[in-house]
Amino acid sequence: MKKYSRQTLWRLHSHSAASSEFDLFYSTMLDFWRVFATKSAGVSSDIENVLSLLRQTRVRIPCPSELRSYLAHHPDMISKLLPVCGIVRGFLKTQAQLSLELYTDPEVQDEYLTLYVRQENYDADIIDDLDRAFEQCRELLENSSGWLIVTTDFQSPE
Repeated sequence: MKKYSRQTLWRLHSHSAASSEFDLFYSTMLDFWRVFATKSAGVSSDIENVLSLLRQTRVRIPCPSELRSYLAHHPDMISKLLPVCGIVRGFLKTQAQLSLELYTDPEVQDEYLTLYVRQENYDADIIDDLDRAFEQCRELLENSSGWLIVTTDFQSPE
């Protein structure tokens, strides 16, 4: 797992227009590492802990039961969700809603996590920003049993 130094986190923080969101993320990350640094009570407990921490960082989870099922089948993804959300939030220039959802492709019977970024107004370079953010997440997600993509559907936050 790629570790981010305080300097890297501060660089992301200082370039983020949503610095209060980053402050919230950083404090929640500390809680996250405290939870996962101790021996786990089990996968379902880990899932509930990470979903709770994601909600604390204002990540929208419209269908938690779908995420629970996916994470139960891909438990190695549990510890990657909060860092990915923090990295993505750090790359955004304006405040945005993050929504973690399960995408199911009916044609090829595939499913994966999707982190949607939703804003009131979209900059012309939003896709480039999301691509740069995802590149920072790629190494973290490599060799995982599941997958996650970062994208936008150009909808307004709910």
